[in-house]
Amino acid sequence: MDSNADIDIIDYIRQLFKTLVYMGKDYPVDLGGYPKFIEMAKRGFRNTRVENDHDLTQALAKGNYIIKELESLYFLKKYRYLKRTYKE
Repeated sequence: MDSNADIDIIDYIRQLFKTLVYMGKDYPVDLGGYPKFIEMAKRGFRNTRVENDHDLTQALAKGNYIIKELESLYFLKKYRYLKRTYKE
């Protein structure tokens, strides 16, 4: 890899982490809340073993999957709240 590709990947990883941290603000308080979510995200990023490009690709795909799952859970939570509020 050349240095531009390395910089692009580092920026992508940083953006992925920032997105996870931002999404963690809605993490349920009864499960530990925002501080626990940040700690889990940091631990997940630190403990990911990446030895080659294939491992890196899999790790980034897993990060994107987690973001999409969190989005769907938050939308479901919002939907259930609205349904309960406006129930006839």
